[in-house]
Amino acid sequence: MRTADMIRIYSLALLFFTLVWISASPSATLGQVSGPPSPEIAVRISAPKREVKAGELFHVEVRVSNIGETAVLVPNTISTVSGGMAFLKFELTDSKGRVSPGMVWIADDFAPTTQSDENAAAKLLGFWTLLHPKTCLLFDVPIGQSKYDFLGKPGKYALSATYASNGISFGRNGLGLSKALLNSLPYKSWTGKVATNEISFNVVSATKIKK
Repeated sequence: MRTADMIRIYSLALLFFTLVWISASPSATLGQVSGPPSPEIAVRISAPKREVKAGELFHVEVRVSNIGETAVLVPNTISTVSGGMAFLKFELTDSKGRVSPGMVWIADDFAPTTQSDENAAAKLLGFWTLLHPKTCLLFDVPIGQSKYDFLGKPGKYALSATYASNGISFGRNGLGLSKALLNSLPYKSWTGKVATNEISFNVVSATKIKK
């Protein structure tokens, strides 16, 4: 084989392997630098007791965990009333898959928010917590018959929820901090909506409960 043919074959082989390498790692070869990972959280529910008397409060433990790689600001409270910094919407279903009727509570604050960065640290720490990776917050959230009719009727039920937060922004949640200050924070506040797991439990007659 002539030297010129060998050089041509070698050049084609080198070009082929270069294209394969580029397609396998475009960010490295095209100079694209990926940004910092987005904060991620997971929310799970559990119950200390899986049996409750009809009409009594059912206590739900809510665990908010940082499963990402960066620290993130999350609300240090949870509300089952729409309009809170962190809103937890439960769905209670019976053994036939029917959703419990109940009352929906909405909290609105129509008072004007005055912008002020005074006592900014106190405002933030009063409502938000820095959640580091592999750490969590645990909440006790009681629910009752006043919001979910099925909790007053004996039977087998399943409970799940959706956790949502709009994050920190001026004019919301009564903080009133300036956009410039919020943009200067070294950590992001978590914004989004995430579904929880599902748990099952029993509601028994108010006159009888297992020990």
